[in-house]
Amino acid sequence: MEGKLDRYRECPPVLAEFLLEIVRQIDIGIKLDRRGRGRPPADLRKVLNALWFRLRTGCQWRALPPELAPGSTAYDWYRRLLQSGALQLLFAAAVFLYVENGEEELKQLGIDCGLMPAPLGGKQMGPNPTDRGKPGLKVSVLVACRGTPMSVSISAANVPDAKLLEQTLERMFPVLAEALEKLSEESGKKPELVGDKAYDGEPSRAVSVKHGLQPQFARRGTPDGGLPRACKLVRAFTERTIAWLKSFRAIRTCWARSPFNYLGELLLALSYLVLRRLGLVRYEAPG
Repeated sequence: MEGKLDRYRECPPVLAEFLLEIVRQIDIGIKLDRRGRGRPPADLRKVLNALWFRLRTGCQWRALPPELAPGSTAYDWYRRLLQSGALQLLFAAAVFLYVENGEEELKQLGIDCGLMPAPLGGKQMGPNPTDRGKPGLKVSVLVACRGTPMSVSISAANVPDAKLLEQTLERMFPVLAEALEKLSEESGKKPELVGDKAYDGEPSRAVSVKHGLQPQFARRGTPDGGLPRACKLVRAFTERTIAWLKSFRAIRTCWARSPFNYLGELLLALSYLVLRRLGLVRYEAPG
């Protein structure tokens, strides 16, 4: 077991470099007083390794390998990165790079939700309809046609997928919204938004049109949803992205009592998936 976890002891270099640069830019490091007194700052590279190890293994903070970083130090830095917006900036930077390089894949988008159990319960958790009403979260992900994450939102597990649609689309980064608008003007055709039968309804279609997208949702009452083959491929890639997210054990089961604490791990995982799609980090098989 120890050998299987060794590959998770180092945060991918490109991901770490992005985060380190963001930390330098927004200046959230520990400062000493004028006389140089105070606790020596932690080795941030080791802290990022600890955060990556926890993301992949889902272990408790206090169970982190001591050679990476003490659990309390890693948790303090995780909260600092989340509250300062560093993790949000990381995902935004990854999406920006993708939009600059993958415009063709934005002609079709996919959206889907994944249910994650939350055994400890807590704020904004809800009964999971697929897990005997146990507490859980729902993660809504917007992806490009090949499954690259573009936007995310979370809610209680009992919130219908269609109600999360507008929230997810509203959280698109401006660079993505501008790219979609540019595509629409150049081709004279709105980018398609592909979803399953959970989104089949006039409210969901109205929300899609409002955000400049052409809805292509599977129809209820039809065997295969009535979608063309190209849309079915987008659905498959979207479901694959949800499966990739669940390969991160800290994502697969939410042990945080607050969705905000869970969001940071989700943003780190999504950023990794975008950079992997760009070929900047190597693929790691789930453990």
